[in-house]
Amino acid sequence: MPDGPKSQDGVRAEAAVPEVSGLYSDDEARALVRVAERVVPVGSARRRIEVLQDLHLDSARLREKRVEKIMRVAKETWQLSESFDIKWLEDPNALDDEGREIYGVRVLESTTVTQDLESAGLLSNQPLQRTGLAPHR
Repeated sequence: MPDGPKSQDGVRAEAAVPEVSGLYSDDEARALVRVAERVVPVGSARRRIEVLQDLHLDSARLREKRVEKIMRVAKETWQLSESFDIKWLEDPNALDDEGREIYGVRVLESTTVTQDLESAGLLSNQPLQRTGLAPHR
C-alpha cells in the first residue's frame, strides 16, 4: 500500500482529486487562440492525440462535434467553451481512425446560427441550432 497521509485510526486517507468535466472556460479557450496555430506548423500534420496533449485538452470535455466534408478535406469542429470552438482539417477517409493526422488547427470564436436553416431551404446541422427555431423531431 502506498504511503500517504493517515487518519487517527491509522487508515490511509484518500487525497481529494477534483473531477473536471464539462466545457473549458472562455478564459482557458482564449489562452489557446495563438498557441493552437503553432502546435501544427504550416505545411505539416500531426497525430490528433499529440495535438490535444500539447494543448492540454481532454477530448472528453469537447462537445458538439461537427464535420464538413469539402472536396478531399474534412473540417472537424468541436465546441471548446461557451464562446469558442476548436477546428482542424483532416483526411475525410480517416475520421474514425484514432491515429489520424490533422492540420490547420485553430481556436476561434463560435458563430451562432440565428435562423432555422431547414425553413430557409438549406441543409441543417442540428447541433448548430441553438436558437430553438428548428422544429423538434
